[in-house]
Amino acid sequence: MIALNWSGPARADLEAIDDTLSIIDLALADRMIDRIEGAGSFLREHPMAGSTILSGAVRKWRVRGTPYLLLYRPLADRIEILRIRHDREDWDA
Repeated sequence: MIALNWSGPARADLEAIDDTLSIIDLALADRMIDRIEGAGSFLREHPMAGSTILSGAVRKWRVRGTPYLLLYRPLADRIEILRIRHDREDWDA
């Protein structure tokens, strides 16, 4: 299985999601973070699962049961999670 690398911006996104949701409901925050991290692990086994964006340089994967998308780049030796975006954000800009 190939390595999984969360970029600095992706780690910051994860922390911001946790901070925001923790104010509302700690259990909800924990579930969302678990699902996001689980989606990253899924991509290690299925690196081409998402659809391509940005002229094919990046792929996106919807995190099941959440409003979040993982923007990632599959490389020969690892998966790089670039960002975590809410599906209603203008993340393509």
